[in-house]
Amino acid sequence: MHALPAFAPPLARLRDEIEPLVKSALRLVPATSRSGRTWLGGRPLAPPGAGWPCSPNGPLWFVGQIDLEEVHEAGAPLLLPKHGLLQLFYDFDAMPTGHSPADRAFWSLRFVADPSGAFPVAPPAGCDELAQRLLRPELELTLPAIGDLEIPPSILAQDAAWCAFWDLQAEMTRGRGPAHRLGGNGAWEQDDPRPEAELVSLGHDCSDGPPTPLPDDVYEASTDWTLLWQIDGDDEAGLRWGESGKLYLLARTADLARGDFSQVQLALQCG
Repeated sequence: MHALPAFAPPLARLRDEIEPLVKSALRLVPATSRSGRTWLGGRPLAPPGAGWPCSPNGPLWFVGQIDLEEVHEAGAPLLLPKHGLLQLFYDFDAMPTGHSPADRAFWSLRFVADPSGAFPVAPPAGCDELAQRLLRPELELTLPAIGDLEIPPSILAQDAAWCAFWDLQAEMTRGRGPAHRLGGNGAWEQDDPRPEAELVSLGHDCSDGPPTPLPDDVYEASTDWTLLWQIDGDDEAGLRWGESGKLYLLARTADLARGDFSQVQLALQCG
């Protein structure tokens, strides 16, 4: 795991406020071995008889999968089942952003609880295949993004501290490639998407964004949500979220502890 860098002078006096914000995550980095079952693109592993997820536009693209056994061996930062595969499918024609409950028809998160008899499945006719990008989980430390709900006002109120915090984040990720991540702090491209996830989960349309200021009850409920899976743009896999953006899957911590992925929400943000 990469250690937390030294704090620049504008942040040194805020160390007691910043250190509690540090969260462990699993960075999904390029793998040299083909023995793993975590990857972007390629073909999903599915048990016999499993269907292919579709949207109103037709078959969804397979984006990638995570092997939860590999995640636990690497030191899972989240309470997740110890076995199984998480697989994401997405409609790149519709490009759902997660702003509306209606977007749920255009993406699918599948949990394969028992992958022992699973085998690679080719996409249906008319659905293209992304280039496979083999990945492996590696522990890392993460700081919240500037737009995060939990950033202390003491950082946002001072230009020098704000800039130093931004530089600290950059130093922690420099040269590490695409920021594919499981758990930890989200590297939000815009504002923290967790309030929107809470509201959309309750049936609200947030196409114009969440209410401002955020009601106290929504704020409190939003902090129960956590980053499950962050997928960055990746040239090796031919994966792009607009010009420069990231896709986030968000979940309530209590749902993850139960192994319930049915309430996971999606957020697409472009930089």
